[in-house]
Amino acid sequence: MKTKFKNNSKVQGFTLVEMIGVLAVVAILTAMLIPKVFETINRARISSAAAAVNTVKTSVAAHYSKFGGFADSSGTLLTPATVGASADAAAFDTTVLLPDGMLEKRFSVKIGDQLATNKVQVRQIEAAADADAITATSASYDMDGVDTDVDTNDGSLLCECIITGVSAADARALKEEIDGSDITAIANLPAVGGAATKGRVKYDTIAPGATGTVYVYINHN
Repeated sequence: MKTKFKNNSKVQGFTLVEMIGVLAVVAILTAMLIPKVFETINRARISSAAAAVNTVKTSVAAHYSKFGGFADSSGTLLTPATVGASADAAAFDTTVLLPDGMLEKRFSVKIGDQLATNKVQVRQIEAAADADAITATSASYDMDGVDTDVDTNDGSLLCECIITGVSAADARALKEEIDGSDITAIANLPAVGGAATKGRVKYDTIAPGATGTVYVYINHN
C-alpha cells in the first residue's frame, strides 16, 4: 500500500502592489539620506582644511622656537626689510618648513584649486600699519572681530595661508569652522558670497558660481 502525503504548504511571493510599496519606501529613504551624505562629505572637507591649517600653525611655532624668529632656508632670520625679496617667504611651507622637517608634506587642502601650481601656499609678509584698512589682500587681520583695528603689529612679520579657487559656500564654511564662536559677534560671519574682513579667515565678495582667494592667519612676531 502506498501512502500519499498531501502538501498543504503554499509558496507565497510578493505581489506587485507590495513590490511597488517597497520600492516607494526605498526611494523615499534614498531621497532623505543622499543630501545628508553629501553634507557629511562637505563637512569632512572643511574640517580637513581646518586641520591642515592647525598643522601649519604647530609647524610655524616649532620653527619660531628653533630660530627665535622666522628664518629662511639657510637659517638666516628674515626681517621686514628682507622678507619681500626672499623667495623662501613666498612659499614658506615648501622651502623652509618641509625641508627642515617641521612639516611632513606640503600644505594642501581639499577645497579650492589646490592641484594648481602654487595655488595653495604658506607665505610671510610684512604686516601693515594699524591705520590701514583691513581687506582680504591687506597684510593685516582683526582677529577678535571687535573693531576695525588690526591685531597684527606694524612692521612685524606675518605668516598666513593662501587658498585660491574657493567657492563662496566653502569659504564661509571654513571661516565658521576656524573662527566659529571665537568671533565676538556672530554677525561677523557673512552670508554665503559676502566678504569677510574680521577674524582669522578673510576673503573678498565671491559672486555666485565664481571662486575667490581665502587668506588664513597663522602667526606674527
